[in-house]
Amino acid sequence: MLANWPLTLLAIALVNKYLMAMQECEAGAESRVMLIQWGRLHNVRSALRAASTVLFLWGFAATS
Repeated sequence: MLANWPLTLLAIALVNKYLMAMQECEAGAESRVMLIQWGRLHNVRSALRAASTVLFLWGFAATS
């Protein structure tokens, strides 16, 4: 259930920091690549969250 924390704190936070520091007039090809990377990282985070939910429910059902 904690698998997405390191991803969030190490990878996504760095990309967020970079994108938030960028001014609108500086946006270009590099910022587009970073936004695509940000989206992919969030997809991985969502998959980890879904897997942890399934494992939690499976564990809960196994103990009932």
